[in-house]
Amino acid sequence: MGDDVHHNGVLMLSDAVRFLNSMNTPAGHEPTDKMPRRGLTISPDERTFFLTERPTRADLTKLLAPNAFWEEMAEHPDYDEWWRARDTRRACYNIRPAMLVVGGTFDAEDCYGAWNLYKAVLRQSARTPLHLVVGPWAHGAWRGDGRTLGDFDFGEEASGAYYMEHFEAPFFDCYLWARDTVDRLPPVAAFSSGDNRWHTFGRWTPSEARKLTLYLADGGRITTEKPTVKNSSTSYTSDPADPVPYIATSGTRRPKEYMIADQRFLEGRKDVLTFVTEPLAEDVTLAGPVEASLKVALSTSDADFVVKLIDVYPDEGEKAGMQMLVRGDVVRGRYRDGFARPKAFVPGNPETVPFRTTDIAHTFRAGHRIMVQVQSSWFPLTERNPQQYVDLWRCAASDFVPCRVTLFHQRDCASSLTVYKL
Repeated sequence: MGDDVHHNGVLMLSDAVRFLNSMNTPAGHEPTDKMPRRGLTISPDERTFFLTERPTRADLTKLLAPNAFWEEMAEHPDYDEWWRARDTRRACYNIRPAMLVVGGTFDAEDCYGAWNLYKAVLRQSARTPLHLVVGPWAHGAWRGDGRTLGDFDFGEEASGAYYMEHFEAPFFDCYLWARDTVDRLPPVAAFSSGDNRWHTFGRWTPSEARKLTLYLADGGRITTEKPTVKNSSTSYTSDPADPVPYIATSGTRRPKEYMIADQRFLEGRKDVLTFVTEPLAEDVTLAGPVEASLKVALSTSDADFVVKLIDVYPDEGEKAGMQMLVRGDVVRGRYRDGFARPKAFVPGNPETVPFRTTDIAHTFRAGHRIMVQVQSSWFPLTERNPQQYVDLWRCAASDFVPCRVTLFHQRDCASSLTVYKL
């Protein structure tokens, strides 16, 4: 659902291929202290490589062979018992040791795991001493400096030294050395980017947070009032031959900074729908999941949906006009009724595509604007969808077709995002 390999049923192409190639044991080797490495050359850049050299999962199967896990995945395309047996969230009962769950809001490899492991333990093992700490970190960055990522410096309190002093050391002092430091260690500490400060809570999602629904409206607006217009929609064509890029310049590796990258490089693309609020009159801090409900109709039988929540800076001042990605995630449309029950779209029929992104902790400052973008590709971070209800493991390049996507924003068919506001 949210790791190196898949997000909501979509193959995380760039990460999955590299990770599973490096974790695979080449045939003919006996167990050893050091796994033999398998070389993988992606050239001239990852966009070209995955678009023209290895455009399908079948092509990738040949590239990675032999690879037991990849080949097993091919036999289990949907969420079945094979996947349930590997779902850690189902096995968090009766945990006896105290737990400190640590994660990063901008962890490209595992943004999902910390939040959801914490929630599983809280639900299944309520008597376990449990603490959650989430900072504005890339993968494992709390072990190092931690305070900078891309164009952003989150300050000294985001540093690894601050984390060690204020969270990790008190945890071990309390539960390993039996010192009375639990009062220094809140049940939940989450660092909000934007205002760059720690918030403490009794649990996550914070009980103080209230749901706020943001409706996508005609004219590219975001409102808090449900649309009243009878007929309103916006359409775009998703073309697998020209998928929407996830970064401005494609290299040979996926950069961790994409998680907070400026999205202005997409201006002018007709296959990215953009909705935005008026400048905010006061700070707005969001803490919790982002729940999308898209009302759509397709010209074909399947498509992916990418939803991005973006912080738009004022036109003047530091980082003038920047469109900072706060959270982006993807879902495969065929799983709109559940990941165990794929279903084709009937062309032209309106459908609801619901999904939940990984949680966020971010403050949109007064004068900034909240932006939402909707698109159907995010390449090559995620694989392309053929946009037909075909076997993704065995389809050919010729099966990839353009799809006309219509997003509704009208009174009986309103697309929206629900967030949690402190």
